[in-house]
Amino acid sequence: MKLQIICEGPTDRIILRALINRIAKEIDMKVMEESKTQMKRRGKNSILFDYKTFAKFLHNGYHRSVDVIIICVDSDEVPDS
Repeated sequence: MKLQIICEGPTDRIILRALINRIAKEIDMKVMEESKTQMKRRGKNSILFDYKTFAKFLHNGYHRSVDVIIICVDSDEVPDS
C-alpha cells in the first residue's frame, strides 16, 4: 500500500510516519517522499486555501499511484478576542 502525507511541516510528517508504522506493523506500507512543491510550500494556507498548490500535492500522489492520501492540518489558530 502506498501512502502520501500532506502536512504543514517536517515534524508533523515524522510524527505521522511513526504513528502509521506503529499502528500498521503487519501491513506492507510505503510512505512516498514529498514532492518539491511540498518541501517549499508548507503551512495551513498552502494546504487549505491555495487551491493551485493543493492540486500539485494531489497530482503528486496521483502520479505516483498512491492508495491513501493523509492530510493533516494543526488546529493551532488563536481565536480573535
